[in-house]
Amino acid sequence: MQIGIVFIGVNNRLKKYKAIFKEELIKKGHQVDEVDSKNNPRIGRFKYLLFFVDSSGMFKKKFEEDYLGFFKEAGPSSARYACFFMQNTFLPNKTLRRLMHQLEKQGLMVHQGDILTSEYQAKTLATELEPIEPGQ
Repeated sequence: MQIGIVFIGVNNRLKKYKAIFKEELIKKGHQVDEVDSKNNPRIGRFKYLLFFVDSSGMFKKKFEEDYLGFFKEAGPSSARYACFFMQNTFLPNKTLRRLMHQLEKQGLMVHQGDILTSEYQAKTLATELEPIEPGQ
């Protein structure tokens, strides 16, 4: 299955978690590509999306522009399901809920969402993750 990984932010720890998920999904036989959230992002060809969002700047205007602007630029998606991951920050559950709600506004059903706190947790979640194809 074609899977797109979208990374929004600058957090290096979250980048490591993203790499762990990518590696595990490739081991499972999926075709995984990263989507550049800044330069001409296109998500139409992907059947499943993983979002890694650096929410440390959530209360800044620039964050809103980056996160919501991504969806304006990315165009329509054939994916119906997505996963959403972020690092532990101030008020993490409220932040997670708010950002997942934005994904649902875009027509994506959030299959899994979590606050990542360690590489071990990321590895465990990546190993257990079974992406859902549209129509299942």
